[in-house]
Amino acid sequence: MINKHQHKKQTISGLRWTVLDQFINQAVTFGLGLFLMTLLPPTSFGLLGMVTVFSGFLSVFKDFGLGSSLIQRKELTQADIHTVFWTTVGLGILLSIILASISPLIASYYEEPKLLNITLALSFLFIIQSLSSTQLSLLKKQMNFKLLFKIKVTATLIAGITAVILAILDFGVWALVIQQLLSAFLITSFLFSFNKYVPRLQFDRLKLKSHLNFSLPLVGRGSLNYWSRNADNFFIGKFLGAELLGIYTRSYSIMMLPVSRISGVISSVLFPSLAQIQDDVNRVNVIFLKITRTIAFITFPLMAILCIGADSFIKLIFDEPWHKMIPILQVLSGVGAVQSIATLNGNIFMVKARTDLAFKLNILNSFCYVTTFYFTSQINLLTLTLVYLSVNILLLFINWFYLSKLMKIKLLDLVKNISFEFFGLLIMLGLGLYSYDYFSFHHLTKLFLIVTYIGLFWFIYFTLFNKARFNEIRSTIKSAISR
Repeated sequence: MINKHQHKKQTISGLRWTVLDQFINQAVTFGLGLFLMTLLPPTSFGLLGMVTVFSGFLSVFKDFGLGSSLIQRKELTQADIHTVFWTTVGLGILLSIILASISPLIASYYEEPKLLNITLALSFLFIIQSLSSTQLSLLKKQMNFKLLFKIKVTATLIAGITAVILAILDFGVWALVIQQLLSAFLITSFLFSFNKYVPRLQFDRLKLKSHLNFSLPLVGRGSLNYWSRNADNFFIGKFLGAELLGIYTRSYSIMMLPVSRISGVISSVLFPSLAQIQDDVNRVNVIFLKITRTIAFITFPLMAILCIGADSFIKLIFDEPWHKMIPILQVLSGVGAVQSIATLNGNIFMVKARTDLAFKLNILNSFCYVTTFYFTSQINLLTLTLVYLSVNILLLFINWFYLSKLMKIKLLDLVKNISFEFFGLLIMLGLGLYSYDYFSFHHLTKLFLIVTYIGLFWFIYFTLFNKARFNEIRSTIKSAISR
């Protein structure tokens, strides 16, 4: 069993570099994204979103879950690594051909001729990304998040600035397409330049079969999970059009920034970390519950700021066409709060090697999401987001029920674990939304007051009513930063 002190040091170091990576990436992505929204109309983002529905689904199969298998495996041989690499490259070429082949069907489905060339261009993403997939997995397994930080930040910055320049030069939606292609190309180039792994012509069918036994349920789960998460874009684009799809995708993107950059970041480090101590049930449970509490402590007030400040934020920065985002962003902030917690659940299923159970649960999740999006997209966008929030809450509790069985704890323990943060969030939102319209300040002043109010409320709420929890989380964050 891995040394406890060494494991803790590796995990904290990984978290520190990954959080730094995502913090800077968030600032760059968020800033450049907002700038692009001032340069491009909602329709441009909607067109990209239409293609992304299909390219994103094919991305589920780009490594067949083999990267996660490399991370989960305790011992790896060179044969394992080379076999996974060449399998992934083959899949990338195949997926690129598939997306290019269905480009006329995508353009026909949405009745948008422009989508033909956009889809053809984005099909090259699969070949580019397949070359870096195995190397990314190896770096995560080695907990070498420092190198990942440098690579991703550099690629994001260069690709983002390029997109802004192209948008200014009136390239329209192609500024966004080139941004994606350039970012993937740079990441792959940097990995081959700075990583030690060099592919060799070696392939072992028995090794591949062994990895597929672990990864195939992940692929099934991922494909179902993808449609459950992206059926909204699929149906909104069809029934409500490119403009409203652009409004929705940008709202969702803004909401997901804190979720993906905090919960997603920690989750990416949590799986390889827990995989190293998978036989120590108590340690796995303690770490999982503690990290869940910490994420709730961070993301809940961020979602509250987003909900209360959506009106001032949108009106301060964007023109009239983007103001339809306000109620959508407010409701999606609730979705973000739920998903920031739910994102971690998959780590336990993978660590326990119960990807089969996760797959079955995703069948249920997918059915609920797809059904919801199909019917509500034919009503209006606000109805869709409200029902989506309700379904997210319901499915969280269903998934927690089975998660508690794997962890050998009570469902009530999972609920209690974040109940204090949840009630604080409700009180914070109630007071903030009620008092918002009573102040007639400039939007920038309102945003400043909202952030100040949320910060003070959260600090007072914890220090007065649960100081032990506050000290625990402060200690966790301080430890991560200091190391």
